[in-house]
Order: sequence, then structure tokens, then C-alpha cells
Amino acid sequence: MNDPISGKSPTDSETEQNPDLDEDTLSPISKEQPERSPESYPRAVFQYEESGPLPHPDVLYLYGEVVQDGAERIFSMMEREQSFRQNQEERLLQAQIDDLKADREEARRGQNYALAIALVVVACGTITAALGHGWAATGIMGTGTAPVVASFINGRRRSGYRNSADNQNPSEE
Repeated sequence: MNDPISGKSPTDSETEQNPDLDEDTLSPISKEQPERSPESYPRAVFQYEESGPLPHPDVLYLYGEVVQDGAERIFSMMEREQSFRQNQEERLLQAQIDDLKADREEARRGQNYALAIALVVVACGTITAALGHGWAATGIMGTGTAPVVASFINGRRRSGYRNSADNQNPSEE
């Protein structure tokens, strides 16, 4: 087959580059090959790998021949392992649900306490204003309610950030 650009055959271009090469040297297969013994042929090595709870059916059959009820024992072990994993996952989910419920209850209780404190502060400020001390009433209401309002705002920001971060990566396992 000729080179499409030069129009020469590969042997022509090779002999031009190296004039010491002749036709016999350029042939890809030597005409006289020595006889090969069976030991000199390449050998193939096979490796068998599995992943999963059960071995291949042929291997499982061999277990049954080596150990009495070997296949049944392997199935039983796999079923126990699966049951254990499902139980652990259920317990983990239930613990997460209980934690969320406790967090909501704690937040609700904190809001109730904050409401009670705010009502007491407003009542004290109102009584102080009714007694004719307007600036004192403003100070009581301002300094008493401002921290409560700030804690609500900051608490919502923190809990909103924490919940959104938890929702992005719900489970590592």
C-alpha cells in the first residue's frame, strides 16, 4: 500500500533513510521461526471477584457439599444481617424524628417564656407611664423588649441556617 502523500511504499522510504536495510530485514515475519514448546506459550490467569451478600450459585453449591447445610447457613446469616441493618436504620430515623420534636418543643417553650417576659415588661412600662413617668416608661419598654425582639430575630436566622445546612446533606451513610 502506497503512502497517499509521497506515493511511495513504506519499504521504499525506509530503504532511502537507511540503505543498509534489505528486503529480508524489512519483512515483518521471519520465514524461519523456531519450533515452540507448549511451555513457552503465554498463559492466562483468571481471577474471580464478587460483591454482594451472596456468592455465585456454583460456589454456594460447593459450600453445601463441604459443610453440612452450608448454603442454608449462608442464607440465614445474610437474612440476619439484613434484618439487623434495617433495625439500625429504623432506630436512627426514629432518633432523628425524636430530636426534631424535642427541638420544636424547646423552641415553643422559649417563645412562651419570651412572651411572658415581654408582657411583664409592657405591663411595668404601662404602669410607670400611668404614674406620670413617661421617659422612664419608654426606657423600661425599650430596654425590656429590644433584647427579646433581637433574640427572636437572631434565633430565627440561626435556626434557618442550621436547618438549610442539614437539609443539603441529610445523611452521610
